[in-house]
Amino acid sequence: MKKFEFRLETVLRFRHTQLKIERDKLNALVAEGQTLMATLERLQQDRRDAYADISAADTIEALEMRAFAAFSIGAGARATRVREQIAKNREASERQRVIVLEAERNVRLLEKLRERRFQTWKHALNREMEAIAQDSWLSSHLVGRPAPSGSVDARPAKQLPDSGLKMDRSGLVQRK
Repeated sequence: MKKFEFRLETVLRFRHTQLKIERDKLNALVAEGQTLMATLERLQQDRRDAYADISAADTIEALEMRAFAAFSIGAGARATRVREQIAKNREASERQRVIVLEAERNVRLLEKLRERRFQTWKHALNREMEAIAQDSWLSSHLVGRPAPSGSVDARPAKQLPDSGLKMDRSGLVQRK
């Protein structure tokens, strides 16, 4: 019997490649989201530090107060932009997760199909090997024995598949 061959093997390899690409995209989005979260935390910490510095000062000059106000407004605006980017990143990450799940489903479907076809092929191989083993046993144990006297049967002999042997109705196996 010929070796196992899955006709959709190239499609399966393509699906695996596609899954890897989609996972890489998701990982990049997750990394970007973590970077954005770290940026937001850093902005918030800078604002807290600036507020603590102003609060700890004994006297605050007008110029320092204006600088703090401008910094606070600017940091707030940057934090708002970062929050918007985080929200967009989360949406993109969720869309990409759905795409990755679909790609995983496609790969699993083809792998299950491959496994089913392999099991069918393996079962047919086992049946073929069993038939060969039976033919081998029959040919080594029963060939050359004379037919019992008076056992002439009018029924036709039974042909054994691809073995060069035939079996008469009494069960004796002989070469053709």
